[in-house]
Amino acid sequence: MLSPADADIVRREQAVPGLRTLLDPDEFATMLRGALAIGELGKVRPIYARYRPGTSCLAAYKLRVGEESITVYAKALRRDALGALRKVVEGPKVPGKLGPGAMIWEDRAVAMLIFPNDGKLEVLPRLVDDDTKKHLLSELLPDRPDLWESIVEGIRYKPERRFLARLLVGARPGAALKVYNQTEYAIGANNTAAVQSRGPLRVARVLGRSDRHRVLVLEWMAGQRLSELLLQPEPSLQSVRLTGAALAELHAQRSAALPRLARDREAATLLTAGEVLGILLPNLAQRANGLARELAERLAAEPQLHRPIHGDFKGQQVLVGGDSVAIVDFDHAAAGDPSSDLGLFLAHLEKEALRGDMTRNRLETVKGALLEGYRQVAGDIPGRIELHTAARLLQIARRRYRHRRPDWPESSEILLDRVDVILKTIAGNVFRTPPGRQAKGDIPVADAFGVAYDPAMPFLAGALHPSEVESQLERHIPQLYSGKARLSLRAIRVTRYRPEQRCVIEYDLDLERSDATSETITLVGKARARGPDELTFSLVASLWSGSFGTYSQDGISVPEPLGVVPAFNMWLQRKVPGVTAAHLMAGPDGIALVRRIAEAAHKLHRAGVPSSRSHTMADELRILHERLPRMAQARPEWADRVERLLSLCDRLGGAIPEPKVAGIHRDFYPSNVIVDGPRLYVLDFDLYCNGDPGLDIGNFLGHMTEHALRVLGDPAALADREDALAERFIELSGEGVRASLNAYATLTLVRHVHLSTQFPERRRFTEGLLELSEQRLGAVKPQDGEVQGGSQSGAAGHQ
Repeated sequence: MLSPADADIVRREQAVPGLRTLLDPDEFATMLRGALAIGELGKVRPIYARYRPGTSCLAAYKLRVGEESITVYAKALRRDALGALRKVVEGPKVPGKLGPGAMIWEDRAVAMLIFPNDGKLEVLPRLVDDDTKKHLLSELLPDRPDLWESIVEGIRYKPERRFLARLLVGARPGAALKVYNQTEYAIGANNTAAVQSRGPLRVARVLGRSDRHRVLVLEWMAGQRLSELLLQPEPSLQSVRLTGAALAELHAQRSAALPRLARDREAATLLTAGEVLGILLPNLAQRANGLARELAERLAAEPQLHRPIHGDFKGQQVLVGGDSVAIVDFDHAAAGDPSSDLGLFLAHLEKEALRGDMTRNRLETVKGALLEGYRQVAGDIPGRIELHTAARLLQIARRRYRHRRPDWPESSEILLDRVDVILKTIAGNVFRTPPGRQAKGDIPVADAFGVAYDPAMPFLAGALHPSEVESQLERHIPQLYSGKARLSLRAIRVTRYRPEQRCVIEYDLDLERSDATSETITLVGKARARGPDELTFSLVASLWSGSFGTYSQDGISVPEPLGVVPAFNMWLQRKVPGVTAAHLMAGPDGIALVRRIAEAAHKLHRAGVPSSRSHTMADELRILHERLPRMAQARPEWADRVERLLSLCDRLGGAIPEPKVAGIHRDFYPSNVIVDGPRLYVLDFDLYCNGDPGLDIGNFLGHMTEHALRVLGDPAALADREDALAERFIELSGEGVRASLNAYATLTLVRHVHLSTQFPERRRFTEGLLELSEQRLGAVKPQDGEVQGGSQSGAAGHQ
């Protein structure tokens, strides 16, 4: 029976007489029973439809015949296109359970083909016959005889366009196989060879190809689909971060071999989507066309970019495995705007949220993790993500009809509602600079997290308003204007966000001097719900004005603090260039780098900047006693081990002599050190306090060991770097620090046992960290007031 929406389409479509037959499962089943010798035709389920108003319709069905599931597709054309319809069924066909492999009903102008018969994927029948399949695979894969007799198991089929399958050897996938029509093969073959694996990004290698048969065989990429992980009770945010990083690696590659995606083509695609959606749902026509026009105009006004993009980037195309992700299916890849990929990914999250499969909070959390991972590699986040999200949502709304979901009219309208909201948000987030400020054009505001609507931090709305930002900077950061003729704001973007607690916003500024020279800088604003962190600002200001200035002779600095903006609950510093030490410490210059890091910690401890806070060994042990029992509650089988571990930690901590207290960082680890050539910048002094200098290096060492286990697969992988860090620090600070340094390294590792349980993607390392901590503590024996253990240098316990 036709749904009301489908019935309305059929009523309005006069040129394609077979449309009703293809859209009504009951009528389609009746037609089959009348023409085929079918003993028992069970459920007839529509799975796909491509409708071109006034021209044609292609519909695919799953038929239940006895115990077997059979895929068929039918085409309906205009009556004056019967010649083209007859060509669909011409030529030899493979018969099957339904008898002939193809049928035609000229009175309805309908033709049907039964899988593996396909009018444009002619090689498919060869893949279901054992003899012809073996011959074809031996041609495709002359060096892989292990795959010649593999089983071809279908994964995805779009009639007359593409067929994707896995080649099974026994029960294990050995490769992926793709069959294309003539047009799409040229694109798919070109695009698949145009991108390469790099960093966390894995891309399937081409194992074989046949231009004659339009077939590609690709390396099988193992892993779990990100789309499935995101719908689990506790999604893996690390997997999302890795996905963002992998996407950034893709966007950073060269694009000479990829077809260029012009803005006018993007605009035309949107206008077509709005037009088709209006034909399918006339009650939405005016709205769909209006939204399409607005999106097209906005996209056409954006600068043209030609960077490699995936073109169909969503969770189903990402396979997560270990510390890398595979991105698959580059059939839609092009040289275009990176924001398009991010926008499509987020549009699919929006779709999941709108239909109730994902909460809005989870969407924002996943969005933040994706952009965080992207920024760590790219250094920045594109500024047109919201616009592309809205554009892709409109295209998704148009395609709701294709998948034959009963609720497609309602879901299409809901998606249009969301497009409307996003466009209004964009309009509110791009402000015209008031007269007199002489800014250049509109100022883009990238608020991908939606922080402007945080009820606990209402001041963030002002922090995203360009004219308000310029006014507050002029008032509270006057040194920016000293000797300058004019300051103008170029862009605002939110880079980090913890709902109802903290937010980090970056501001790009052009400083134009009276002598006609100019400078572009970026300010990093750190906002806090409970008021600006003036304590940390004052601390960083003392360090910077002392020996940690931008041009310090020893090359060890902190970012320049610029001031506090009370209206935004924010303090600001100048953004520094470089990459984190976490990305470099395993490299060829890692030993020299960690020795410099030891010097930076020693310099901080000698700076003499006072603090009203303190942290002792008792505080460190208290934290462990608070956190590890929670883990034991979740894993009762570890309760005895946790109790034993805490006892050994108490014994270790009690053996450490009273330290010579100094000002310490207390959160000193690789990601808080930025490396810019010979210069190091130490970041994030939120936990600065009085304490044992050995804690900073011990904390750094513990993080290095955990990183080596989790990322490099071997806890001893950075042992030489750990030894170099420890020995250089002991050389500077004296032998007396060795005991506490080793102890805090071990206690940091124990703390990571609990931390690993807080991140789903790290839980597979929990037991390994527990065992490693037990080994370290078992080797530590207090003797004569010192702590023995670790490597021969005593750095971190490698034996």
